[in-house]
Amino acid sequence: MIKIYDANVADADNIAKLFVDNVDENYITASEEIWSRATIEKGWNENLYENVRCEIIESLKNGDKIILVMLHNEKLIGYTLTAIKPNNCAELEDFVMDKEYRKKGLGKKLYEKTIESCQKNNINTLFLEVGINNKKMHKFCQSNDLKITSVRYYKKLTNESKNE
Repeated sequence: MIKIYDANVADADNIAKLFVDNVDENYITASEEIWSRATIEKGWNENLYENVRCEIIESLKNGDKIILVMLHNEKLIGYTLTAIKPNNCAELEDFVMDKEYRKKGLGKKLYEKTIESCQKNNINTLFLEVGINNKKMHKFCQSNDLKITSVRYYKKLTNESKNE
């Protein structure tokens, strides 16, 4: 049985585990680097589990994000984390599905429930940043009528990048 509900603090450990177990290097975006989850050049940080767990707990305490979890027979199989932004906008910062449950329409159900939650919070526009090499998510976005708004570039400004 599939169930989707608003996350609570008790879900934080399982959300962090799901994240760590189901993401790969293609998921890394500028936001991952900004929030110290990863570096674009070196990959995921070794303390990723703890970073994600603490982010979830802090977000639930602050109430500034919509966090939905999807369960199948009481097993956490997916979650979305949507940050509420100014001007009735939001950003879908995390959208993770267990690898075993992909390609079954469940991600779409979770996405649609996320959209409903945004609408209930008077959000008019939803943004989603996708890693340049995350081709599966690009396809998902295109098939769900998300539009490309920009391309993001970066440049490292440390001494080590100047020598390259």
